[in-house]
Amino acid sequence: MQIIPSREDSLDRLVDENAQQFSDEQESVESVVLHKLEVDKLHTALSLLTPEERALIQALFFEEKTERQYADELGVYRNAVHVRKIKVLKKLKLLLES
Repeated sequence: MQIIPSREDSLDRLVDENAQQFSDEQESVESVVLHKLEVDKLHTALSLLTPEERALIQALFFEEKTERQYADELGVYRNAVHVRKIKVLKKLKLLLES
């Protein structure tokens, strides 16, 4: 039997079913604002990269290409893409920390 809650629901039934009036799953206003600030800071840091560095980040992290796929597109060895990625990520980390 399924119980459909009415406006005058039993407190005992709600407690037994561990019901909550307000969901804890909703993000707080503070966390939404902090996330927005972090995203803005990341976009600013990305804008400070060279076009080649941005293309690498775009391909590997936004288009989800593998290092091998991106290396094949550029006509370079996969290891060269890997080394560039490490350098760009270090640069981004420094930009985000400043």
